[in-house]
Amino acid sequence: MIINAKLVAPDLPRAWVRRPRLATRIADVVTSGHTVWVCATAGAGKTTAVVEALSGGPVPVAWLTLDSSDQAPGRLLNYLEAALARVYPDLAGVAGCALAARTPHIDTAGLLADAIADRPVVLVLDQLERLADAPKALAIIAALARYAPRSLRLVLCSRRELTLDTPSTAAWADVIRVGEADLAFTVAEAGAALALRGGGELDAEGAVAATGGWVTGVLFEAWRSDQHVHGAGGEADPLHGYLAAHILADLNDVQREFLVRTALCDEVTVRRCEALGVPESGARLGELRRLHLPATWSAERKALRWHPRLREYLIELLDRRPAAEVLELRRRYATLLRAEGRSEEAVDLLIEIGDLDDAVLLAEETIGTVLERLDLTLANRWIAALTPHPGGSSQRLAVAELMVAVGLEHYAHGMAVSDRLVRMMGDDVRYDSDLAAMMIMCYWHAERYDDARALVGAAADGPALRVSNWANEVERIGGTAGYADEPPASGGPLDTLPLRLHWTHGRLTRLLEPQRSPWVEAVHRPWRISALVALGRLDEASALFDQAADAGLSPMFLDCFTRVELLLDLGRASEAWGEQIAGRDRVAASGSGFFKALHLVQEAKLALRLRRDPDQARAALDQAKRHPAGRAVQHVIDEHVVWQGLTFLLDHDDDEAAALLRSAAHRMAGRDRLLQLPLVGVYLAEAEWRLGNETAADDAADLALRASARLGSHHRLLSALRDFPDVVARQIDAEPGLRSEWHRLGRALLAPEHPSVVPRDRHVHLHDLGAPVLIVGEQIVRPRIAKSLELLAYLLGRPGGRATRPELLTALFDGRSDPSTRAYLRQAVNRLREVLPDPGLVRSDGDEIRLESREVSSDSRQFEYLLTAAGELPAGKQFDALRDTLDIAERGVFLDGVSSEWAEVRRRELDELVTDARMLAADAAADAGDYRTADELALAVLGSNPYREAAWQVRMRVCNALGCADALLTTYRGCEEALAEAGLEPSPGTRRLLAQLRR
Repeated sequence: MIINAKLVAPDLPRAWVRRPRLATRIADVVTSGHTVWVCATAGAGKTTAVVEALSGGPVPVAWLTLDSSDQAPGRLLNYLEAALARVYPDLAGVAGCALAARTPHIDTAGLLADAIADRPVVLVLDQLERLADAPKALAIIAALARYAPRSLRLVLCSRRELTLDTPSTAAWADVIRVGEADLAFTVAEAGAALALRGGGELDAEGAVAATGGWVTGVLFEAWRSDQHVHGAGGEADPLHGYLAAHILADLNDVQREFLVRTALCDEVTVRRCEALGVPESGARLGELRRLHLPATWSAERKALRWHPRLREYLIELLDRRPAAEVLELRRRYATLLRAEGRSEEAVDLLIEIGDLDDAVLLAEETIGTVLERLDLTLANRWIAALTPHPGGSSQRLAVAELMVAVGLEHYAHGMAVSDRLVRMMGDDVRYDSDLAAMMIMCYWHAERYDDARALVGAAADGPALRVSNWANEVERIGGTAGYADEPPASGGPLDTLPLRLHWTHGRLTRLLEPQRSPWVEAVHRPWRISALVALGRLDEASALFDQAADAGLSPMFLDCFTRVELLLDLGRASEAWGEQIAGRDRVAASGSGFFKALHLVQEAKLALRLRRDPDQARAALDQAKRHPAGRAVQHVIDEHVVWQGLTFLLDHDDDEAAALLRSAAHRMAGRDRLLQLPLVGVYLAEAEWRLGNETAADDAADLALRASARLGSHHRLLSALRDFPDVVARQIDAEPGLRSEWHRLGRALLAPEHPSVVPRDRHVHLHDLGAPVLIVGEQIVRPRIAKSLELLAYLLGRPGGRATRPELLTALFDGRSDPSTRAYLRQAVNRLREVLPDPGLVRSDGDEIRLESREVSSDSRQFEYLLTAAGELPAGKQFDALRDTLDIAERGVFLDGVSSEWAEVRRRELDELVTDARMLAADAAADAGDYRTADELALAVLGSNPYREAAWQVRMRVCNALGCADALLTTYRGCEEALAEAGLEPSPGTRRLLAQLRR
């Protein structure tokens, strides 16, 4: 009797992931006449891969699924005959007749192979491992392969490595193996598989990492996400049930015992097994090499790693054993980890099993390395587990705890640890320089200045203490040290202290330099972001802030100060105010009087900048002064003066404003504190002008400009000038030409105040200069409706990315509002959502369509951002930035091929901005001595607008620089003629320029 189901290839699952790269490989090997041996662990997708590869192929397929009953040679021959006869019916009876005539089994296999002749056929033998313990059955397979004609292709599928004994090597010379690595899911395939099973929200990359790409393991990840039931048995997890039934059940008792007892090891070797007391490990590993399990072997096949999900299950089985046995095994493993230099893992394991005394000793040796690489999560976990007992008396752990508190700016905690160290160390002790400096920092933040001074006297001299003393003296009102007195770096954690002083003194470029240690680099990040914000490099600041958030590091200054400043400069006013309010409790709990006073001053700034509310600002400033830090720390006082001065000006209390700002300007200039000097200078210039002191007003404005140039960007200066633009106007009136720095600042004031851009390497980017193309990640995506890209471009240009449906119908469909057009708009929205990485980036709220525009960048937005940023740079730094800006503009016409009226309007706007950019670049190129480029850019400007007098001036300067006196006059006459066409004549500035150049 023949069971026909064994002779039929299984159907492909109703929902499966097509894997063309794997199917093509198997099909190509089969077509070329090779034997394919697909050998991999249970659930690796062997059968599905073969079925997909051979379905619809040019060669007919004979299929045989083997089981243990086929170990009988005669039965196996009958099934081989039946499988082949389904393709070529005349083969029926070949094996049966031979067996009836008492022909030996091996010869019968040969006769069956010979009967195929030269007819093509693929014979698939699935589950060949069922014959592993039947050498006579395997001999029949070997004979079939030996005598097979070239037209017979064999595909063998097995969970285990098998030896087919044949005297001829020719039959196996062309065997191609498909193994675990070939069958493993790629990340893309895993993502598709999870999506088919409702696990599309799962991390495909994480699933592949957790399972080694093992197909069944990945598929069970979707089950685990919402169907895992925690119970007494591991089999409550569906994957664990599969492992028990299909992996461990195929092993004997000794092999299963070996797997469970070695589960603690992330890598299993003979030496490690011996350290755990596992007997005969060499023999067991040799047996496992011949099996296919969810594991990976080293290149020399002397070490294996279980797939994480299998190891997880094995550890669960281990934990069901008697507690004493498991404890002893874990102690041995902790000893092994320490011997291998993996002390951090050993500490974790000792804590887990409750060996806290040994854990404290090992943690003391190791925690310094943990802190140096900034693994603060691990350090905090150890401290929380060990310092209550028995590590509470450990000075080393207390020092580490203090370092973590300082690094995360948890100064209340740091102060408590410092007090504990004082009690622990007793009287008449000399404190280590690094330790004392950290303790002093905590006491300084807590406004315990007497305790800080006492520690200075009790500390041993050293680089860290010298840095600490210098920083505190520079920041203390009445301090004797200056910024230029900076001592050499200490090489320790207190090298973070000078960062604050680089910031308060406006040495912003120093904050952009890489730091020498990972610790200082991480603590330095808030100051680097603040420097980028102050320089107007908001895209870089945003990207770096996101990196810090992803790393899980949230120091106080970053979250409660830098973030608010960044949001404010990005024009996200409501978010900035919300973060300010949210930070109140955190700042209050920080234990830092310095942060409390500074946060109140920041609240005053927001009240003035966002609400123009002097009363609220005054109340916050008065509260700040009640803190000792508000009266004693230079940085707080600098900030306080700026916003107090603006408050006076808004209240028209000009005498008070002038007196306050004069004193501040004198102090800041004397101590070379540049950060607030541009703002103080502008506000003082306004106050002096109101009081009729014109010369003093000019001096104050010039002071602001010089300080701003030294900062390396006019970003902060422009923010103050937007409060009082008449300061710029007055300085421009006083300048004889059109090309002074004040003229440049005047032009920069016309640019958008809050340009925003998403860095190109994140999220979604629309190439809207030239033919529109949408990029998601690194891939070009094409919505099924071309109008979707025009919709995206329109929303990107709207405030907040918002537009009503009537607005969209007017812009995109020439105002048509019939049912068909409204339906087309809905489809355009839906098709756009389909190609975005998150459909929620486009939302419909009633009659409004809203785009999360901060997550999407475009060429035109980048161009506008870079143009504004370039305009904020001092003259000597503008040219390179403008060249990069113009490179973007050269990509093409905005939405080339789109004829909507709104697109035409946008093109004209961008054309004007491009002309502005070329004008700025021409001027900057002439200043830099690049006369050819300057002349080319000036000509391009005049080609679009012959009335741009500044472009004629650039050409005149170029002619003079190149010694072309005749060309100088010709250019001037060209300017006269062009302007005359509009009824104009050259300005006095152009005439003065001609006179100067002809001298």
